[in-house]
Amino acid sequence: MTADKKRGRPTKAPTPGERVSLGLRVTADMKERLDRAAAENGRSQSQEAEYRLERSFGDERLFTSPEMRFWAIMKAGRFAQEGQFCAAQKGHPGWSDTEWMADPDCRQKATFDVIDSLIKDVVAMPDANPEDIANYIESLKARFINRLASAGKLNINAKFDEEKN
Repeated sequence: MTADKKRGRPTKAPTPGERVSLGLRVTADMKERLDRAAAENGRSQSQEAEYRLERSFGDERLFTSPEMRFWAIMKAGRFAQEGQFCAAQKGHPGWSDTEWMADPDCRQKATFDVIDSLIKDVVAMPDANPEDIANYIESLKARFINRLASAGKLNINAKFDEEKN
């Protein structure tokens, strides 16, 4: 028998949309985690594995390189860490992500922590121009104020309005 020849019955090409079998070996720990996740999400083990595989392929479309994926995970981790820290400071150390994200103060602190980390990243760039960074931050500030005004959360009185009064 040559090394190139496969054993057993030849496989048929799957029909689009048809469910096909996939042989897969995993560690006992991975199987337990998959079983637990399947039970929590109301899916079979097979459905949970397929869902997670699909998600990983979706991540590849979003994060086109390992560096991009790492960077995004680091920023998401900062967001989660600060949100959980805020919840603990407010006396809720056991809050889930859903709970602390529903708290406006915790979500805001987590968001600003990520913004601060992004600013630190830009400043640390070897060719960072402090004047350009300051100008861009001023433009962000102006957009932020305009969005607050558009949402009715800030009343802006123009100087010519004040002069009329």
